[in-house]
Amino acid sequence: MKNDYDELMFFEEDEDIDEIEETEKWKILIVDDEEAVHSTTKLVLSDFIFDRKKIEFYSAYNSNDAKKILNEVDDIALILLDVVMETEDSGLRLIKFIREDKDNSFVRIILRTGQPGQAPEEKIIVEYDINDYKTKTELTVQKLFTSVISALRAYSDLMKIEKNRKGLKEIVLASSKLFEIGSLKKFVSGLITQLTSMYGFTDDALFLRTSSFAATNKNEKGERYILSATGEFENFIDKRVEDCVSKELLDLIDESKLKKNNIITNKYFIGYYQSLGEIDNFVVFKDIRELDDLDKEMLDLFSTNIAFAFDNVFLNEKILDTQKEIIYKLGEVVETRSDESNDHVKRVSKYSYLMAIKYGLSEEESELLKMAAPMHDIGKIGIPENILKKPSKLSHEEFDIVKEHSLLGFDILKDSNLELMEIASKIAYGHHENWDGTGYPLAKKEEEIHLYARIISLVDVFDTMTSDTFYRNALSFSDVIEFIKLQSGYKFDPKLVQIFLENLEEFKKIRFSTN
Repeated sequence: MKNDYDELMFFEEDEDIDEIEETEKWKILIVDDEEAVHSTTKLVLSDFIFDRKKIEFYSAYNSNDAKKILNEVDDIALILLDVVMETEDSGLRLIKFIREDKDNSFVRIILRTGQPGQAPEEKIIVEYDINDYKTKTELTVQKLFTSVISALRAYSDLMKIEKNRKGLKEIVLASSKLFEIGSLKKFVSGLITQLTSMYGFTDDALFLRTSSFAATNKNEKGERYILSATGEFENFIDKRVEDCVSKELLDLIDESKLKKNNIITNKYFIGYYQSLGEIDNFVVFKDIRELDDLDKEMLDLFSTNIAFAFDNVFLNEKILDTQKEIIYKLGEVVETRSDESNDHVKRVSKYSYLMAIKYGLSEEESELLKMAAPMHDIGKIGIPENILKKPSKLSHEEFDIVKEHSLLGFDILKDSNLELMEIASKIAYGHHENWDGTGYPLAKKEEEIHLYARIISLVDVFDTMTSDTFYRNALSFSDVIEFIKLQSGYKFDPKLVQIFLENLEEFKKIRFSTN
């Protein structure tokens, strides 16, 4: 082989070789039964650099060795392959293994042969998926260099296309998943997970939501708060942004808001997404990896879908807010008819959520219970007002009428297909059942009573007994707690009583801080 080293310029003299050596390398597999071919090829390409990457060589001296390497290394860019080795067609058989068995259409293959008559070029090029065909005698240093450059460039282009394809696929899948999420909290959590997975970001992330009508992300006092956070920032939720992050990051967030676009630096990614209602949403990641142009293009494309998904969450929140408002209004109507204490249904709603979380229910289950709780006494709307507001003790007949409100509430709610109403119907029907089976309307006991109804039973009594009513004054807090303790295992679920007592301060906070 001709030694035309002076014809090649593998790198510029001012190139930072140390920096290049630390980067990813092109993986080239040499498959040939002649040791001289391996050593010469490695010598000629020893200082080769393309796209700031050097070469990492793998050597195989027969097709079986090559298969083993290909099974272990999945990102080989180029194979320099001999046709005739242990058999006259072993190289050709290896091509079929690569393209068909391994289903690898990305690796570039340059076929080299010392016996061209046994493998005619035209026939080989047509029948086999190879990228170049050379006789060993014609493959000079210059031609080898040119062939390798062409093959690596083609491989690089194919990998960019594949990365683009995978990126688009991930965007479609991630976007569809995000569109399934209705609550803002879950949506942000899902968004952070998707961005972390797709782009290798760390989980050091935070979320801000602002109004575009404001000059900055501030509340009425002019302060900015973090609504959600993970990793390094997870302890900053509901805290002022200025107290938690650097001025550099604050300035970048403001810049993103002003430009209404993503901001990417060598340290931060600030994703900007505007949703309906002129609301600006920001997802911030710290210590991100270096992003190439394709990554940035994919992020911009994903951002468009994220913005639409934020619109979906915004509309869903509006629907939920409307539902909550209607439910609370219904509960307040019942309060007014029976002269219950002010904000009773709102407090019961908050108690039930707290109890559900402490019991170990999921966030979703706890939220559903919280929304359904205000309808626990909806059946009282069908009870005569003169009985509901009677200041003296009820007669047996009158009490029997009052007890009908459980069935009335169930009948009002039972026919709805909404999960929320189904839960509310179970609460309305069962929250006057007792753990020992002495309650009404069906005298159910223990686990026969739905958990949600058992929860409402306890927190409803707690709030009612600590409140003034038209027929009696509020009992002392200590007397109410003593009553609940005594009724554990009789009226109330013992496990719920234990949870209530263990978290008493949190329940007291709800009781005495709600106006």
